[in-house]
Amino acid sequence: MCNIAGYIGNRRAAPILIEMMQREEGLYAGHFTGISTIYEGKIYTEKVVGSVERLLRRTNAMDLPGNIGIIHGRTPGPGDREWAHPFMSNDGRIAICENGSIGKYEETQHFDAVLERLRKEGVHYDSLAPDDGKYRKVDDTHIAHGSDVMTQFFRSLMKSDGLSLSRAMEKAMEDFAEEIVVLGLDREDPEAISFLRVNCPMMVSRNANEVYLATSAIAFPEGQTEATVLPPSSSGRITVEETQIHHFQMCKPIEPTDPKMMIKYEKLLEEMVRNSPAPLKFSKLMVRAGEFYPEDKVLQRAQWAYEIIWKWHNEGRLVLTPYTVKYRTLDEEVETDVVQFGISLKE
Repeated sequence: MCNIAGYIGNRRAAPILIEMMQREEGLYAGHFTGISTIYEGKIYTEKVVGSVERLLRRTNAMDLPGNIGIIHGRTPGPGDREWAHPFMSNDGRIAICENGSIGKYEETQHFDAVLERLRKEGVHYDSLAPDDGKYRKVDDTHIAHGSDVMTQFFRSLMKSDGLSLSRAMEKAMEDFAEEIVVLGLDREDPEAISFLRVNCPMMVSRNANEVYLATSAIAFPEGQTEATVLPPSSSGRITVEETQIHHFQMCKPIEPTDPKMMIKYEKLLEEMVRNSPAPLKFSKLMVRAGEFYPEDKVLQRAQWAYEIIWKWHNEGRLVLTPYTVKYRTLDEEVETDVVQFGISLKE
């Protein structure tokens, strides 16, 4: 499960985004990290193989200008630093962070048609890597990150159909449905973060002059105790002044949250944590949501798990124990430490 954060406000975004990612990257991220901000009509981006700590050592990410931005930490994968989000459109107009997978929508994909459209437009992919046998190829010998492909597809739809970024994201889901959440920057819309949420987590918190977005509300600064969930199957545009939301229909509907099921789910997770001899990985908690619903349902299981640990955090019961694992890229050019969190509860 990758982690994303966003910020809009009256302070410089980069230090705030970096702190937010440090708070949440232990929930299975930190293998690739990247950040983008907008300043004076330009998008600035830095990214690395590795965690926020390595991003700070190897780049000037902390010094990026601008009061709006997005940041992403992802799970293991092939490729070099270009496999990290955010991805840029070829013309530099948009920057995109995504989190998710094809999941229940696998049979609805039209990947080849999208690739053919982009090939005719002369698109190139910065994330090109040798075929590893696991990801879809974009030519005879190479793969590219699916989010890189989607970034170019969003921009293609913006140009061909005259769409805003959020509406281009939505239209893309008609042909390329995924279990996903997206945050995007558009240099021509420098005061807004565009979003699309199918079912993967995304929380929002506001104060008078600032907006924070994050996969987990644990990422929010101290004092930001109120958080809401962006609705499933929605896209829109977020500014300091307002959140514009447009609801759309997926080819398979998202299963709504059932409060009674959430109570049962929390009880199960608490039993898991209490009975574990060691702090549990977040991924172990997330997968158990499927036990409460039929297999054919498109669930919000990660969202539910994040909401429960946020609840435990606000109750003062959550304990996040950091531990370090080694991560080596497939080409073995980079080996780096990645910090992960084990989850436990206070007695």
